[in-house]
Amino acid sequence: MDGANKSWLLDVPLVSSCSLLQKIMIGPLGHRFLRDAHAADRSVFVWTVNDTGMMRWSIRRGVDGVLTDDPKKFLDVCREFREDVFIEEDRLTVRQYLGIAGFNIMAIVFSFLFYLRHGLRDQMRGMAVVKSKLVENGNGTASGPKDGKWEEGKGEDRDGR
Repeated sequence: MDGANKSWLLDVPLVSSCSLLQKIMIGPLGHRFLRDAHAADRSVFVWTVNDTGMMRWSIRRGVDGVLTDDPKKFLDVCREFREDVFIEEDRLTVRQYLGIAGFNIMAIVFSFLFYLRHGLRDQMRGMAVVKSKLVENGNGTASGPKDGKWEEGKGEDRDGR
C-alpha cells in the first residue's frame, strides 16, 4: 500500500500494531505514518531488514520492531548504535533509492488496481460492520463484539458473490 494510504490502518479498531515492508516506510510519508502511529499508541514493525545500514535506519527512526533473517547481526548493531554518530555507509545508495522507488511505485499501482476492483466503498463498509459489533468502553475505546461472537458477513460483494 502506498504511503498516502497507510493511515487508514490507524482507523481500524482493535489493531494495536502495523507490520510494513521497510522500503515503503522510507521517505516523508513513512516518517509521517510512523509519527501518527506512535501518536495513536500503535506499534510499527518493519520487515525484512538484513542490511546493517537499514538496521541503523530502523533504530534511528524509532520503529518498534524489526523482522530480520539475522537477529544476531541486529543485536550487534543495537549494541553498537549511537544516535550522535552517523556512519557514511548509512547513506542510501542510488541502487537502494531506485529499489525503494520501485517498491513504492508498485504499491501505488497495486493499491489503484485494488480500488478499481473493490472500491473504497467496500473498505468503508467492512470497517462499519466491524465498528457496529464493538462494545464502547466509555473512554473512547472499544472491545469485542456486542453479542459475544463474531459473525461472518452475509452481504454480497460488488460482483454479487
